[in-house]
Amino acid sequence: MWVPDDEYNIRWLPIKEQIFSGSKYPQMIFNPEYHLYGITSTGLLVKEEIEILQECFQLSHIEEEFILIIEDEHGERSSPKIKLRLPINQPWYKTLPHTKSLEEIILEEFQLTTGCYCVFGSNGIWAKYVAIDLVDMDMDIWAFKDKALMDLFKDRHRDFPDNINKEFMDMLPKEYGRIEL
Repeated sequence: MWVPDDEYNIRWLPIKEQIFSGSKYPQMIFNPEYHLYGITSTGLLVKEEIEILQECFQLSHIEEEFILIIEDEHGERSSPKIKLRLPINQPWYKTLPHTKSLEEIILEEFQLTTGCYCVFGSNGIWAKYVAIDLVDMDMDIWAFKDKALMDLFKDRHRDFPDNINKEFMDMLPKEYGRIEL
């Protein structure tokens, strides 16, 4: 599950750079060709989101192999400290104890607490930026290269009350004006 530095630099860093701009929040963190969808945070990675992604990939005939969770170190180190690779099409998360959420297990196992994380797939067509305890409201910003895939995901993702979405939008810098809720 841990990604060695050489594998990260050769295989995953080019995909990450294709998606993420390299800027630090509050500057725009995604490259312009991605469609953005913002929500208040559901957590680093939750089981329901994996299942929704899998359903969207199946309906869209998209092959996806891995989910990567990479600490957004903002260029402060030559390589991020936290680099995880999780298989998306294997039911590894279904065998987890029902008394704990997937996020709780990830947090305990890998000591992921506060910070920013780039979560993305091995094909580079979707991503999620997660800011935990760094801004007034924990947030997730999803990015999809294909608008139809984003709309499919949004249709299946749980909704939040309008007032929370307004708070979320009020919190974002103007650069994020193209984000959808």
